[in-house]
Amino acid sequence: MFELNHIIAASAVDAEEMRLREVLTRAGYDVAKLTLTSLAQQVVAERAKAKVVDLSIPLITAMHEGQADGSVQVRFVFETDNAQSLATMYLA
Repeated sequence: MFELNHIIAASAVDAEEMRLREVLTRAGYDVAKLTLTSLAQQVVAERAKAKVVDLSIPLITAMHEGQADGSVQVRFVFETDNAQSLATMYLA
């Protein structure tokens, strides 16, 4: 098994959080009381996972974890070194 730890910057999470706030506000929700950071982290992590899957890169598992600085770490596990290399290239 070959692991890849992919970090998505806090600025990308912040941008997604702002997008979520805008969407929810337009839908009539009072977002002032909502904490959307963990949801934004999940959304950007799921996008990274989807990119790997959409490229048909063989993937065993992918888990994400929010970091204290606001970024998110996605831990991918691949069957082969080649799959890990492809994912590294496409996620860069």
